[in-house]
Amino acid sequence: MSRIATLFFHEWRQQALAPALLAVGSLFLILQACLFLLVLQFFNQEPQFLRPICLWMKTFWLGTLLLVPLLTMRSIAEERMLGTLDSLLSIPVPPATVVGCKFFACLAHTLTLWTIALILPWLAQGNLALPFPFATGQELFHNFLFLALTQALYVAVGIFWSTVAAQPILAGTATFLSLLLLLLAPRAICQAAAFANHAGLRHFLGRQEIFTVLAEFQWGIFDCRTLLCYGGATLFLLSCSMLLLRRF
Repeated sequence: MSRIATLFFHEWRQQALAPALLAVGSLFLILQACLFLLVLQFFNQEPQFLRPICLWMKTFWLGTLLLVPLLTMRSIAEERMLGTLDSLLSIPVPPATVVGCKFFACLAHTLTLWTIALILPWLAQGNLALPFPFATGQELFHNFLFLALTQALYVAVGIFWSTVAAQPILAGTATFLSLLLLLLAPRAICQAAAFANHAGLRHFLGRQEIFTVLAEFQWGIFDCRTLLCYGGATLFLLSCSMLLLRRF
């Protein structure tokens, strides 16, 4: 257990001290601030029946496409490119532990940045001329749970491609395209005429479509099927990464 903790904190510290995290984190928070200001402008133009956080969270995919590929692409691909992967795998811990530590380190940084993005508007709402608060504490918690579930899957996608690709830029590109497919494909398939006769597939994809899941979490609905689907996909991708890492 001490070796696992040591490896995790090593990965976390290595990512935290990298200039790339500061640059990516700054860009991410600037993007979220701009989106928040656009949401406020929209609320000032037309009356709404939802809190600003509900509309702001619908833009979470923009932050995801920026943040996750850039944070995860260096996790294993850079180790391979620099020739340090062999020394890392020589540590007396299984490859599963290496993948797990890199995954949780990336997820910790991702959720930290999302937490900052969530809390700052909530703290600033007292100085904003809003007809009602940006969000309640319970709504913040529900949205954080949604982010924890979905970002875990998206980080697992990034770790998988970082294990497969030989260079970080290839891993980042593959992760970006995969996330774009995961975010947009379910709704496109449900609306496509070619799948009109596949009611079972359309129902499943409609239930797991990301904005449907977001709406359920914001209303405090936690469907076990959604948790199993996203959790199972995360574990599957991490298992594939572990098996691939054993080959190196």
